[in-house]
Amino acid sequence: MSLAGGIIPPTYNFRPTDKTPTAEANPPDDSYGNIQWSRYLRGNSTKEDLKLSVCRVNEVYNKKTHRYHLVKASKPDQQKLSSKYILVLRHTFSRDGSPTGTYVDIRGDFIRDILADIYRDAENVHLAKEKASLQLRYLYYAFDELKERTQGILDEELEAKDLKAYQKGHSELLKQSAAALMLTIEEFGTTMEAVGNLVVTCDITFDVIWTLFPPNEVVFALDKLAEKRVYWAHGHEYQKEQDGSLTLRIDCGYVDDDGKKIGRAQATIIKIPQFEGKRKITDLPIFPLKYHPEKNEIREELLARGRTRLEFREQRFHEYNGLGLTEVESADGERHLSKFNSRGRIVIDHGVYAQMQANDSFVPYIEKAIAEQDLTDDDILTFPSTAYGFSLKDKVWGAFAISNITNIIWDQDIFNSLVLSDIQKRLVRTLVRSHVSQSSSFDDLIREKGKGLIGLLVGPPGVGKTLTAEAVAEEVRRPLYVLGSGELGSSPKQIEVSLKRALELAQTWGAVLLLDEADVFLSKRSSHDLMQTAIVSIFLRQLEYYQGILIMTTNRVQSMDSAFESRVHFCIEYPELDHSARKRIWREFLVRAKGDKALNVQIRDNDLDEIALAQINGRQIKNVMTMAQCIAIEDKKALDVNVIKSLGDSLGGLTLSFRQ
Repeated sequence: MSLAGGIIPPTYNFRPTDKTPTAEANPPDDSYGNIQWSRYLRGNSTKEDLKLSVCRVNEVYNKKTHRYHLVKASKPDQQKLSSKYILVLRHTFSRDGSPTGTYVDIRGDFIRDILADIYRDAENVHLAKEKASLQLRYLYYAFDELKERTQGILDEELEAKDLKAYQKGHSELLKQSAAALMLTIEEFGTTMEAVGNLVVTCDITFDVIWTLFPPNEVVFALDKLAEKRVYWAHGHEYQKEQDGSLTLRIDCGYVDDDGKKIGRAQATIIKIPQFEGKRKITDLPIFPLKYHPEKNEIREELLARGRTRLEFREQRFHEYNGLGLTEVESADGERHLSKFNSRGRIVIDHGVYAQMQANDSFVPYIEKAIAEQDLTDDDILTFPSTAYGFSLKDKVWGAFAISNITNIIWDQDIFNSLVLSDIQKRLVRTLVRSHVSQSSSFDDLIREKGKGLIGLLVGPPGVGKTLTAEAVAEEVRRPLYVLGSGELGSSPKQIEVSLKRALELAQTWGAVLLLDEADVFLSKRSSHDLMQTAIVSIFLRQLEYYQGILIMTTNRVQSMDSAFESRVHFCIEYPELDHSARKRIWREFLVRAKGDKALNVQIRDNDLDEIALAQINGRQIKNVMTMAQCIAIEDKKALDVNVIKSLGDSLGGLTLSFRQ
């Protein structure tokens, strides 16, 4: 059964009738809950007057009139009901007579104003001048503060110079406060006692678990990536799941940004499944932060993380190593979160994420904007543990844990790894630096060919084309966005849309865009192949408007359309690797391996002469070195020429021949 208001009310032995229901808790005596009721009464008022100031009614459906009516012990009198009573306890029922909730209608002006002040920051409490009403549980949550405020009035009374005048001015306020306190004890006396005994040992039972979550309670939970989170508890309700089990659903508020503005985001939901017996509060999937044994340390940690998260409002380029979250669509059309392991460069960009993945649950709906300078520590504390962006290696949009994001260590020596002449290296470096700095000389150079920098790398696989693109990106400290031609679609329309989006992304991020195996875009146009002609024409048109760095690779330069000759700013042809080139590549990988403290590299220069005889390309050399390092570490022995030779015909049938 789902109970409106999210509480399990006291047990009543009644169905909708004209009789007043009797609660499980007996009316308190004069000292119950450390309250001396006589202190609240002035003049001829008695404790019985307090009881009579509260009316209990049932709101039931009349099948004859097809309307809901209030039914109480005596005949219904709406005029008296609205003026005679301070509080009206109203039990609501569905049309078939099933209980749906319990509410308190606030008739007294003084108690209404006090409760309105207590709940001034609560999201779901609205105490208007007319028809002010609360879910019954809010009296429970307000009990301690209401009692404290009332006690303050009594303490001031003892020090009043004009006692009669003071009492006259506060008698009705005290009476209304006392009526609310008495009603709370009558309805929740048993609950108060049970909860008081449980929390002493940090325990709770499912029937009273709702008492832990008053409005705006700061709560603690772990998110989908097992990262620590803090929220505000906005509201809750008991909910029956499809499998018939009962859960307590907590609506959790937090602060986030949608790429444009910061503010209170639409609540996320965390559920507590029903359990038997007692359970430690700190074992719950969500619980008040005040019960956490390391609450102060968590607060400091999450404040620091929240301030870092604020910096990610701007576009950022970082290194990542850990689990990420992405939203995927299943076969039945349902969207759900999926973890993926990510290691490499990422672009954090909330604004672009919201545009590209508008339907993702990561994109928050900001209900109430907050200026950045107005953010409080409590706001910053609730920022998500993740930032939203794109994994360049995995080509996945997702959420990335801030704890796994680090600054990039740029490879300043990567150009030295290229098997290119010094003149070629200098040419590429000069062009990309000039493009990034937008110097006047570079503008003059390309004035008639648009504002982009287009490079073409020609050669067979494994000769260094991709490494050259990586070196360019490292040189200018920009993201490297790699696209294969097959990722853009097959029809001209698909390709046009995908290519436009890729170019816009690369330009927005200032990325170096590598279009790998771009033959389909570069081939000569022909009247015999209209689709191919359309694809090339679309590509040429898009290039005219591109202002970033684009590098294309191909091994079929002889079939390239002549229109590209005026659009390509530099072209490098890579021959098959000879012995000298292979030796340089082996040496480069060995230099990097020596930087690994877990490895003992024992390969001499004359060993390089021998292993460079194997006629394999640069990518294959990298794979052999990776395997050799793993074997050396696993076997706890030196990485020498014998380890490399022992690989034999590994890597998909590759044969290593070390003979001239």
